[in-house]
Amino acid sequence: MAMWNLTEGADRVLPGMHALDAPLSRFDVSSLITQLKEEEVWKVTRRNALTLVKDEALRAVLVVLSAGKSFAQHRAAGRVLMHVLEGRVRLSSGPSHATLAGGQMASLRPAVPHALEALEDSALLVVVTHYSASGPRGDRGPSEAEERAGRDPESNQQERQHGTRERPRKR
Repeated sequence: MAMWNLTEGADRVLPGMHALDAPLSRFDVSSLITQLKEEEVWKVTRRNALTLVKDEALRAVLVVLSAGKSFAQHRAAGRVLMHVLEGRVRLSSGPSHATLAGGQMASLRPAVPHALEALEDSALLVVVTHYSASGPRGDRGPSEAEERAGRDPESNQQERQHGTRERPRKR
């Protein structure tokens, strides 16, 4: 079974919609859900997605899935927020599972493996944060260098901000 990429084909601007990085954006989410379910992609695959906002800090994607459709386990580089608008989904992360119904939301830390299955026809808003290499580390977890060194990224960030890190003495 081929894995479906959440953002594949989602970065498009529908007629009458704003640019993805507009200074002010307003959405009629109910109408967009209806529109996504009227498109050919939904009719063929029983899932569809539309990116609502995309810039250097985050991406917000409206997703519709029919019952039984799923995302195989994957990871996101940034923090993930999933707000279920309609239906019920099961979010799995390792041995942990959460069933979310319309109006409920879940959050995942960066790089946490997770999978999603629609238990009934569902619509959800998925927000994923992004940071540039020069931007703040935020809560993206330790860098590869920090992991190799066994360092705590939070204390590293505090040390960088306050200049409290001891520098090795030259011999």
